[in-house]
Amino acid sequence: MQNHHLSAWETRSIDLQYNAAANVVLATLERTEGPSSVRALYVRGADQERYERIVPEEDDLSFHQVVVAHDAPLAIVNVMRKRHWSHLALLDLASRTTSPLLSRPELLALSGSEEHPMVKCWVSDLLRLSDDGDALMCLVGQPLGRPDGGARMQYTLFELRRSSRAMRCISPLENPFW
Repeated sequence: MQNHHLSAWETRSIDLQYNAAANVVLATLERTEGPSSVRALYVRGADQERYERIVPEEDDLSFHQVVVAHDAPLAIVNVMRKRHWSHLALLDLASRTTSPLLSRPELLALSGSEEHPMVKCWVSDLLRLSDDGDALMCLVGQPLGRPDGGARMQYTLFELRRSSRAMRCISPLENPFW
């Protein structure tokens, strides 16, 4: 983790959140690189001036969405590789470290999705993290094959429980973006 003021490459603020359990401010900033963008997370104590950058496990990963628990020093981050979903990560705000939470193979197994050669299963949106940091509400894009060999994406609302490593389908969503 690097301790510094926000660097010049972060050009746009995306999100700012506060976690009471760790008494920290979490900032998501973005820079544009050609046709794509990279998002970085920074954290600081509420009583501190300097932010620390949360560095991803690999250089080409980007933190795209964050949901924060209220009563636990935890956050969950949607991690992208370029413009493609990579995994969910758990961010321990007390130690300021990340660890993998849900990979694509785990998502396929827990959600009952099947992979398709044209489109991939992914967590499209993080909606809410429970106060204790155990239950995540999220949207999952699930490819559905068509008779012509193509596919369409079905978006479904799921609840992911960290403690039991289980996903519960809440409801499929019909055309959520139309």
